[in-house]
Amino acid sequence: MDISDVFKTGFNKLIDNLNVLPQDLYIFDKTLKWTIIQTHEEQNENGDHWLVYDPCKMLIR
Repeated sequence: MDISDVFKTGFNKLIDNLNVLPQDLYIFDKTLKWTIIQTHEEQNENGDHWLVYDPCKMLIR
């Protein structure tokens, strides 16, 4: 698997294998209406590495 690959998997399989996936990871459904992003960079003072982006709601967390 290369860093630019896209693959399809179920929720449970994804959660069970997060530790073997790259730190910079984009999760989305087939509608592309939202994205969950895991990044190697800390996003807040709590040290979180996850962002949720929903352009329909103009939401970035």
